[in-house]
Amino acid sequence: MKNILLLLLFITGSLYAQPPIAQPSDLIVCDDFSGDGIEAFDLTINEPQILNGLNPANFTITYHISQMGADTNTNLATPSNAFVGGPNQTIYVRVEENANPTNYATTSFNFIVNPLPTASIGTSPICSGDSGIITFAGTPNATVQYTVDGGLIQSIVLDAAGTATLSFANLTINTLICLVDVTSSTTGCTKTLTACVTIVVNQAPVIVQPND
Repeated sequence: MKNILLLLLFITGSLYAQPPIAQPSDLIVCDDFSGDGIEAFDLTINEPQILNGLNPANFTITYHISQMGADTNTNLATPSNAFVGGPNQTIYVRVEENANPTNYATTSFNFIVNPLPTASIGTSPICSGDSGIITFAGTPNATVQYTVDGGLIQSIVLDAAGTATLSFANLTINTLICLVDVTSSTTGCTKTLTACVTIVVNQAPVIVQPND
């Protein structure tokens, strides 16, 4: 009799073992120009990771804004393909067996919203024939792309302090430098830029020989 009870307990435990789901990766995005850290996330991207090889036809996945919500199947995070949230918000996942909805497992992942890098430029007027200096400042180690007089896009890398300089030798006419974008070396986030500066070249005064 004891053996029969143990067998029944084993069978019952096997039938209702929690779905063997996996911990998914955090969802990482770049912030937009608002800088508020709030973005739309497609939560369903993580489903293959979560199911960990389970047949998706046999399970229902829902997303929740609290662990209690995941346990009670309430407080849904909707729409799951464009849920607005962040930064550093945690989303809780419920995976329940279609054949037995009371048999479920939960897991979670976080939203990470990386800020956009920054960059600016500055310069000062010079005299004709002198060197013009452009100073870049912004996110440390970022790559800044720029153009000179509307030419091909060039790039420069800011140092660990977030600065870089560019020199133009023997300038005799005004020179226009425009920023194109800046990309963070840490997050890969890119911000489009439109700022421009002009190196103003002041011509030497013309001295007219007076009449005797």
